[in-house]
Amino acid sequence: MAGRRIVNRSGKTPQLNAQVDGKTLEAFLHSRAKVDIIQGPVGSGKTRAALMRLGIMAAEQYVVEGYRESRWLITRATAPELKTLLKDFLELYPEEDGWGLLNQTPPMTFKMSVGNIRAEFVFLALDDIADVRKLKSTQFTGAYINEGQFVTLEMFTEIKERIDRYPSRKRVNGQLVGGARNACVIMDMNAADESHWVPIMRGDVPMPDWFSADQQRQHAKPSDWNFLVQPPALVEIKDSAGVVVDWVLNPEADNLAFLSPDYYPDKIAGRSKEVIDMTCMNRTGALRGGKPVHTGWNKEIHVAKEHLEYKPEHELVVGLDFGRTPAAVWGQQYGRRWYILGEYYLEDVSSSEFAPALKRELIRRIPNLDWKHIKFWGDPAGDFGNDATNSTSYDIFRQHGLFVREAMAGLRITARLETVDAILARMVGGFPGILVDSSCRMLISGFGGGYKWKQVSGRDGMVTIDQPVKNKSSHPMDALQYLLAGAGEVSEVTLGGRAQKPMDTRVQARVFRRDRPGAYRRSA
Repeated sequence: MAGRRIVNRSGKTPQLNAQVDGKTLEAFLHSRAKVDIIQGPVGSGKTRAALMRLGIMAAEQYVVEGYRESRWLITRATAPELKTLLKDFLELYPEEDGWGLLNQTPPMTFKMSVGNIRAEFVFLALDDIADVRKLKSTQFTGAYINEGQFVTLEMFTEIKERIDRYPSRKRVNGQLVGGARNACVIMDMNAADESHWVPIMRGDVPMPDWFSADQQRQHAKPSDWNFLVQPPALVEIKDSAGVVVDWVLNPEADNLAFLSPDYYPDKIAGRSKEVIDMTCMNRTGALRGGKPVHTGWNKEIHVAKEHLEYKPEHELVVGLDFGRTPAAVWGQQYGRRWYILGEYYLEDVSSSEFAPALKRELIRRIPNLDWKHIKFWGDPAGDFGNDATNSTSYDIFRQHGLFVREAMAGLRITARLETVDAILARMVGGFPGILVDSSCRMLISGFGGGYKWKQVSGRDGMVTIDQPVKNKSSHPMDALQYLLAGAGEVSEVTLGGRAQKPMDTRVQARVFRRDRPGAYRRSA
């Protein structure tokens, strides 16, 4: 694409070099959809193309009373990351070339004044939805979101509501003129977690089973939203068994003309295949963003290549995590190998809703399920009473014919995590000790890095502590831990020589109720 020359009042001629290398980048630069989201490998030129597009769209605004006015939001999660983005912006639109002036007083704003263009580019760090809601009184022509793999759908839609508000239409000579032209939200991103809203909306992965009807509606692709996916940066080299043994540069990749020959070889050196898949191959995977709890996980080894079938001759074991975001994980054990067949997760529901929903889901997925040959193991905290009803999650499940047992009351989180680590490392006759069905996307995401250690601020920056983050991934992972602990996988060594017998809650009568922490009960 030829460079665009825009002459400012000082007589200088700043020139936007709007050249990109690659068909997908060209399509992104020329598109004027209401929403344009481009996903690609690291180094694929997405950010530069997005910044170019902002300048071009500023020059395309309506002329009202001699000027083309516009205001653009440019956002990234944190202030340090935003400064990196600002540096990229100033390389394209340097002050010294007459593009405009940067005001570094928060919010940092670049005021472009070139010819008849009067454009403002407002740089804001928006880390979470609370930050985004601070924009309620703001008005923008459009917005650019950088690193969209870290942006929730709620954050995205909140930002989208702030566009197409500036400039307002004016009455000139009795006619309404002006307003925002090509108001849009553009977003670039690397490959995201498969539970992220973009791959779901794009149709790369099916709608999660636990989505409510309203969530399914929210994740349906709007007709005026445009998704662009760049080619992978690398091509895989496989051996005769189909195992990836090396990578070579993909000649069809975008932006190669602007990269050194060593750029991608340096990016893959010392990295796992899972990381390479996300950063260079442009494939959905597990969004890390922190230190994963289970480093022994290997997707190539621990995820089944074919669908795992339920075997009626073996007992089905179900692990349960309660609360307002309950989860269930179920599987079977043959010998010393575990086969995890399924998972189920809901948001913002009570046990009264979760129990019948889970029962229906098990019937739907396993039509030949032998209900006499099934055990439920749950979070011991689920046996605490509810302040409103004085009923526990165990009571509610029992009312639906699902008799839940406590998965070792008092078992520390470290023991549960060590148990999972031991099973991940277990090999039985040359086969892994645990195999997860490919349908268990939340477990796979959790193992891949969604289930991560918590980080807190310290004197020298962020410090990792031995406590997993409570997030969407943690609930299915907790359910898996209760499954394994209840089934007896926690050894006496793990428990420090103090093995505990799982507590059976199937009985109706109780001498003591345990409706609050510190109380106890005795089974009749």
